[in-house]
Amino acid sequence: MNRRGYIKTEGGVYTYQIGDDVPAGQMVAVDLAAAANKGPLLPLNVNGYYVYPFGQNNTEPNEAKELISTNRLLPGLIDKQVGMLYGRGPALYKESKDKDGFPSRQYIQDSEIKSWLENWRENGLADDYTTYLNKCARTFYYCEGIFSKWRFTRGSALSKPMPVAGLEHISVTRCRLATSENITGRTDFEDYEFNKVIVGNWDGN
Repeated sequence: MNRRGYIKTEGGVYTYQIGDDVPAGQMVAVDLAAAANKGPLLPLNVNGYYVYPFGQNNTEPNEAKELISTNRLLPGLIDKQVGMLYGRGPALYKESKDKDGFPSRQYIQDSEIKSWLENWRENGLADDYTTYLNKCARTFYYCEGIFSKWRFTRGSALSKPMPVAGLEHISVTRCRLATSENITGRTDFEDYEFNKVIVGNWDGN
């Protein structure tokens, strides 16, 4: 993980540093030494499933969360980034082309979809859809990954207009990509090869 970096916003460019300050030359030496000591990530075997580790110790999201939360500037900068990404909130649209053949969006209203979104809490979910989307945006800026659980409605499908009660955000600190295929001995992988997600307490706390 880089200990120094920058974040661009509409108001300018902000630099940040995680951890104690060290001279620039020493920082380069430290980073090169750390990179040299890192071998390829090897999958973990968890009850017959092969799990792709998130970092060398499989705790990179936890480490990032702790480092960012204890930094003086980063939480505020991420708040701004989330706000810019969220903008005015979600909007439903259809993609089409204008008279000159250029792509355009046609914004529409759908009462059924609007009602479904506004009833997540009534359907038993902990968050409404706006909170869910904000959590997803924040997770993306922390680890560039988002995990969601589809919560289905109970009872007969004939009595429910929507089979999905809503979407539940699951913290990236608890989720790992996994597969039932034996990938022992390999060191190069693509996301599509992992068709399972295992949720657990990976840092042991």
